[in-house]
Order: sequence, then structure tokens, then C-alpha cells
Amino acid sequence: MNLLWNDILEGSYLALLEGFSKVLNCSTEGRASMSMDLATFSSGVEAQAVLDRLQGRLHLDTFPTDVVPKRGMQYVDLYIKAFYYPVEDAMKWINEHHESYHMDHLLSLIGVTGRVGKDGRKVAELSKRVRE
Repeated sequence: MNLLWNDILEGSYLALLEGFSKVLNCSTEGRASMSMDLATFSSGVEAQAVLDRLQGRLHLDTFPTDVVPKRGMQYVDLYIKAFYYPVEDAMKWINEHHESYHMDHLLSLIGVTGRVGKDGRKVAELSKRVRE
């Protein structure tokens, strides 16, 4: 049951990350909303919150209460926070985390319009640096 719950949670967090990474143009307030959405989701999938909602509907002898997926809330939250960094700090963050995140997610960090303006050459240059 723990393994199943871990996989469900991790898949859910990865789906959030995928959605957040697809946003091409987002204000600081929009990123803050992403963080709040993540926190709300996380509190809603905590074991006690799930048990409270299932009370009387499902009879479980055991429910995983100590499951913390490797790619869970902190994993997604770190990614959201990287959007606040200036370009060079974002590049440093990408270098430090390139093995942990999918290449498309890393590329979206530099492709956000507000970060480098509408300069396609700058985006291409930074994308090349990420791929190296």
C-alpha cells in the first residue's frame, strides 16, 4: 500500500510540475499562485486529510501515513522558486539540478518571455548552454 500511495503522490506532483512548466508567460503573482496551489494540494493529500475525507466510506486497516515521495512538494516547489531567479542564477540552478529534472522543464525556465525579453537569440544561446 505504501508503494502504491507513493507512486500516486509522485505522479500527481509530477503532473503539477508538468503543468507549471508549460506556462510560457507568467507574472510574479502567477508564480506565487502556483506556490499556493502546490501547498493546497499538498495539504489535501496528507494522510490525515485523506483519512478524514474517507471516514465512514472506506474501511482501511492500514493507510500509509509516512509516505513522502522523492519527487514531491519540495521537488516542485524548488522548481517554482527557480523562476524568480535572474538569468545567471537560473543557469547556475539548472547546472546544479540538471540530473534531477527533465530537460524540457529546465528549458522552460529560460524560455519564459519575461526572463530574457523577446530576444530569440538570447533564448537560443541559453538553451544551448543548458543542453551542453
